[in-house]
Amino acid sequence: MGKRLLITTVAASGLFYRCGRGFTREGVVVSFPDDFSEADWARLRAEPMLHIAEAPEGTEAAETDLKTRLRDAIGQLDAADFGEDGVPKADAIRKFLPAGTKGITKTMVAEVWAELKAETP
Repeated sequence: MGKRLLITTVAASGLFYRCGRGFTREGVVVSFPDDFSEADWARLRAEPMLHIAEAPEGTEAAETDLKTRLRDAIGQLDAADFGEDGVPKADAIRKFLPAGTKGITKTMVAEVWAELKAETP
């Protein structure tokens, strides 16, 4: 495993996407250089909406990004927690997320749900 880095955003919404990942104001811990290609690292470093620093000790809670938290939450839902369209309800998901989790949108939920369905044989 590479060096642990903390990537945070200064985006007004508190959530910012680059290189297929969502970054929060609290930060997302990633492994350098393992988690991204050289081109992606160059793009991340050049992005003014992101700050990259060494991850301080004790940042284990930040290790999973918002999409990973969503995936975990969706895995805990019951049939009643899904809408008529088959997509998980955002309110149902929130009960399985850590308190204060921000940045969850219906679009993001639908995107994560579509990824999960595509992975299921």
